[in-house]
Amino acid sequence: MPPRLKLPNLKYDGTGDPAEYLETYKSWMELNSASNIFQSRKNYARQARSEPFPHQVNLAEHKNKAPRLSNESIIFTEEEASGLWHPHKDAIVVALRIASRKVYKILIDNGSSTNILFRSKLNRMNLVGEKFEPVKLALYGITGDSIHSEGVLSLPVELGTHPCQHIQFVEFVLVDCPSSYNAIIGRPTLNAIRAVTSTYHLLVKFQTVGGIGILKGDQQASRDIYEAAK
Repeated sequence: MPPRLKLPNLKYDGTGDPAEYLETYKSWMELNSASNIFQSRKNYARQARSEPFPHQVNLAEHKNKAPRLSNESIIFTEEEASGLWHPHKDAIVVALRIASRKVYKILIDNGSSTNILFRSKLNRMNLVGEKFEPVKLALYGITGDSIHSEGVLSLPVELGTHPCQHIQFVEFVLVDCPSSYNAIIGRPTLNAIRAVTSTYHLLVKFQTVGGIGILKGDQQASRDIYEAAK
């Protein structure tokens, strides 16, 4: 039982309608639960304004011991940007294997607080037996317009190439709306793999057991998507 949730001091004395007593009890519990959810959201927002305790830094909420990652430093060199057109304002667009299917036109978006998979692409993936949890979430764009999700779906995503590869189960929000992209990888996944992005290099780097994993952005694909969206 949550620490803030207290049982109501309601006792049935044997008189009156038992059904009415149960409805009163149920209503009290629902109101108290809603209050706790609201309080949890407030606490999460306040957390960023408080000083973290030293022992809370880089803690992973995993029951199993995490594998030892590479100690190599993540750096970007000018040589890695030499194969690109400069100057540019292109987004990082990559291709990844999601649930063993190669998926192109995936946007790496540090500005997105969610991972998104578009319904049109999910239909073409022909996943058998995959079920999503129906959840209605409102997603807001830079214009302030909102769209609602169909649900949440967790799928394995292969990041990098062997031996510097990491397989991450990504919780995608399923959205049914027109898009030039098939999926969006946002901050939840980038933070989970401790990724460092460089839009100048069109690269994403992250530590793996085998060394530094790399995702290379496709500059031509990024520009084709930009032109198609005009």
